[in-house]
Amino acid sequence: MNTADRARRLNLLVERLVHEPPLRERYLTDREAVLAETGIDPASAPALASGDIEALSALGMHPILQMHYQLVLKPHMAAHMTVRHYPELSEDA
Repeated sequence: MNTADRARRLNLLVERLVHEPPLRERYLTDREAVLAETGIDPASAPALASGDIEALSALGMHPILQMHYQLVLKPHMAAHMTVRHYPELSEDA
């Protein structure tokens, strides 16, 4: 499989992880099985487990999907995503 195909499979997996809660739960408890089912190279597992941005980039993960993937790995981060410190972006502005 060429680099573009590997990246496409990985990016599709991240999209599915965001939109399919049952798959996301399985991924968090049995990553290797989900990677195998989706045709992701097992050699990618350490980079995916780390969530390291440079490692994800090296795998070909799209930068926007990297942010989404961080939320898959660390859902508590969503609480820190806010514009409340930017009054010009609030509805009251």
